[in-house]
Amino acid sequence: MPLNRGTRHRPRWAGHVKYWGHKKWVGTHESMEAYQVAKERCLEELREEVDNPARRQAPTVLEFAGATIQENGRIEPPRESWRPNPMRG
Repeated sequence: MPLNRGTRHRPRWAGHVKYWGHKKWVGTHESMEAYQVAKERCLEELREEVDNPARRQAPTVLEFAGATIQENGRIEPPRESWRPNPMRG
């Protein structure tokens, strides 16, 4: 349900839409009809974002860090960013 963010004589409709735990702000509109059109548009965009996992590919932690896994199962950081910890003896 949209909120009336204006006055009684000059209403301005605002709100957000939800889809599968995700929210998107619709905006503020002068009329209820304009709000409903914008709400449908935002809901379509939100459905496309949530339902299409290929668009939101995120790198894994290993890809982001540039690390490699050795044969014995240990993770080796990239050599250019590896520095010994001076706090450890």
